[in-house]
Order: sequence, then structure tokens, then C-alpha cells
Amino acid sequence: MDVHAMFGAVAGVLVFVEFGLYILAIYGRDYRLCALRVPTTPNRATWFIWALLGIITAASYWAIGATDTVWYACAYAIGFISVAIMSIWYGEGGVDTLDIFCLLGAMVSALFWWKFNSPTVALVMTMTIDACGMVPTLRKIWTKPESENALAWSVSAVASASNILAISWVSASLPIVAYPVYMAVANMSAALLLRVPRPQRSS
Repeated sequence: MDVHAMFGAVAGVLVFVEFGLYILAIYGRDYRLCALRVPTTPNRATWFIWALLGIITAASYWAIGATDTVWYACAYAIGFISVAIMSIWYGEGGVDTLDIFCLLGAMVSALFWWKFNSPTVALVMTMTIDACGMVPTLRKIWTKPESENALAWSVSAVASASNILAISWVSASLPIVAYPVYMAVANMSAALLLRVPRPQRSS
């Protein structure tokens, strides 16, 4: 195993750790590792969008030959699906305009891939829609930080950084580089936002 494959495997393992912590937080267990105050409540629509996009992204990554970083995408797809299913019973929120837009966009992305037989097109569209799906969760992180698990998001940020190190930059194409960079920015943004002190509300 070369160094790129090693970092790719580490990133995949960290993703499973991240989702393990997140799932424990959803159940509201008072584990010290989770540093819980209240149970985590995932946004239902967002996680179902991410589950669908995770499947598309992992499949497109496999199709374009991203062998060292595909494990990261596959691990995320499994994690997204798991949390989406749990959100039916333990989540919050409904389907607003943004959720509908993102879900329809994900379907269009799949249709584009089927129509043009281009995993690169599917990957680019998936990242765009995934970013839209991230907005409700970032909003929830800012308004109700106690409803998300900071440690899980921090592990996610480290996994993203490890996945970037899995890239062989000498031979990497733009589609192979784009998804790890996007995920690093998204996950680090969420992790940092959870650490930002909130202004004190007047009573």
C-alpha cells in the first residue's frame, strides 16, 4: 500500500468513526466521547438528499477511476444512508423550498448522468446540489448548535484533510480533486461554526 492509498484508507475509517459518534449522539446517549448536552436531531430532508447524492457521488467516483479516494466517498454514502433512515424517527424539520430544490436537483443530476453517460457531469452537479443541501444544516448549526455534535463534525474535518492527502496530485484530474476539496471546505466550515461563540441573548 502506497502513501496515497494509506491516507485514503485512513479517511474512510475516520468517516465511519464520525458517523458512529453522530449516531450515538442522535440516540442521546451520555457518552463522554460525544460531549452531549441534548440529543442530536438531524434535518430529515437534508440527510435524505445527502443519501441520494452520496450514492451518485460514490458511483461516479468509482467510474472515473478514483481508486485511492473512492473509499472516502463510499464510506460517506453508507453514513448518509444510515443517518437518513434514523432521521425518520429522531430527526426534525420538514420539506421547505430549498429542500425541494435540492431533491429535484439530485434527480436531475442522476438523469444527466444516465442521459450523457458522463460521471464527470454527475460529479460536478452533485457537488453543487450537495452544497445547497448543506445550507439548512449550517443554518441549524448557527441557530441551535446544541442540536449538532461538534466532535463528530471535527472528526469529519480531519477525515476530509486525510482524503486530500490521498490524492496523487501529479496525475490527478479536476474531477478527482474537486470532491475532496469541496468536502474539506464544507466539513471544516461546519466544525468551525460549531466552535464560534454565540452572542449572549438578552433576557
